[in-house]
Amino acid sequence: RQQTFSTGVCNPPASQGVEVQDEGDSLGDVGLIDFLGAGVTVTKPTADDALVTIPSAGGGGGDFALIERRGRESGTEEEIIFTDIPQTYEHLYLTGYLRVVGGDEMTDGAHIIFNDDWSSTGKGRTAHVRYDSSTIIYSRRSNLMSFGKPMWDYEDPDDEYSLMWKWILEYTSSIKWKGHFGGHSRPDGRYYFSDGNWNDTDPIDHIRVRCYGGDWTAESRVALYGLKSAS
Repeated sequence: RQQTFSTGVCNPPASQGVEVQDEGDSLGDVGLIDFLGAGVTVTKPTADDALVTIPSAGGGGGDFALIERRGRESGTEEEIIFTDIPQTYEHLYLTGYLRVVGGDEMTDGAHIIFNDDWSSTGKGRTAHVRYDSSTIIYSRRSNLMSFGKPMWDYEDPDDEYSLMWKWILEYTSSIKWKGHFGGHSRPDGRYYFSDGNWNDTDPIDHIRVRCYGGDWTAESRVALYGLKSAS
């Protein structure tokens, strides 16, 4: 299956009868351009080159590198873990998407967890996380970001439930994360976003992305990028 990764954005292929919005090579929508600001241009890498130079309008810029990317398909539960994250980057960007076909709209979703092992009891971290119709709920008391279904869905001719989530997170040297998230169901392509910052006292050591659900066929892609400030 063909995979297309533009700079900082995981673009899912339109396959298996799932209709997804074509973003082409644009860095708009949930792209890095939202975080890097106006006037920033990005030079696309070649197929064999993961390093991108990002010149800014002010003449600065830096080296933008793909640290690692993962992909998994199908299953009732899966976890993607990034460990030994370099501490040399001033900015980290975590991007990804999860697509679900034929799943249960009440149970499918994903968690993004920073610096903490998963616990079904929550230990004060997940007990009060829930979903609503327009936002992705996150806990400011912990390093947990959780997102799930909007309160609407789309039934295709085969009665398969189809939904996709996308996100991008930014971590800066000021030890703050901010998120940009979106989920859409065909055919209307509506997006819901939730943006926020929360503090963490420790450097990011590992990141867990857990996808969960019932009887579903899923496709998930996660990539971690780093940006060093210009010398």
